[in-house]
Amino acid sequence: MASYSIRVQQLSGKLIGEVELPETARVASILEAVRPEEPELLVRRVLVFSGRSLAETEVLGQIGPKAPAVLDLHEITQPLRTERVASLPEKCRTIHLGLFGECRSGKTSLLHRYAHNTFNERMMPSTMGIDFQVARVMAHDEPVKVMLWDQPAGKERFRTHTSIYFRRKQAILLVLDLTYPQSFRDISEWLRFREAEVIPTKLLIGNKADLVEERRISREEAEIYAKEHDLVYFETSAKEGTGVEEAMDYAIFDVLAREIQPPAQPVVREPLRASNLRCEVQ
Repeated sequence: MASYSIRVQQLSGKLIGEVELPETARVASILEAVRPEEPELLVRRVLVFSGRSLAETEVLGQIGPKAPAVLDLHEITQPLRTERVASLPEKCRTIHLGLFGECRSGKTSLLHRYAHNTFNERMMPSTMGIDFQVARVMAHDEPVKVMLWDQPAGKERFRTHTSIYFRRKQAILLVLDLTYPQSFRDISEWLRFREAEVIPTKLLIGNKADLVEERRISREEAEIYAKEHDLVYFETSAKEGTGVEEAMDYAIFDVLAREIQPPAQPVVREPLRASNLRCEVQ
């Protein structure tokens, strides 16, 4: 089978990489094989040939000269950002994101900051059952309903029901309290569950980054932990709103890129959260 020798360059002329692929390969195969040394997190990579941007589904043999040949491509990047919308089509993609972490980490505040752009300074009830919020976004040209699930604190008493917490989740966001080093332990315990291991999109979120004087976990320490556990790290402040959109957008686009199609499962009514236990979150 004939093949192409492919060179991918930045617009500046810097060579990103070279690869040889058969004429039946798709553009997506080039993006997978040729990656920048330090890829940016929230960008979409687009390949350009003869002034035309290529769709990832296009077959190499249909975009240029007949193989064997050399294809010189340029790579451009587009920022990955979602856009909020008031309504969505009745039939659209739904993504389920689960927030995990101990009760003082600020999971609930992060959820409300992203879904409603609000923050409550007052004492807020810890999530005893499972709470959720909905965000409606356009991810480039795709309408997406984002279901954000706030998992309960005190998982030990709910250990026999952990499958409920992970059901349908396509990404898990592990929330770390940057003022409380012991919250690393809670994150590690969630990661040990078998259900968590099979979910490919996992983020570690260092929350309360605004509390500079009270901070006890450095960025370097959090990044090392994330690397050791194959997590993508973001720092956020639910109070100030910094970093929240970036973390959620990364999770959304990573799920879309993986084209996860969760297996059909019976519908189980998720319990509503109770409010008889209070815990200060931020």
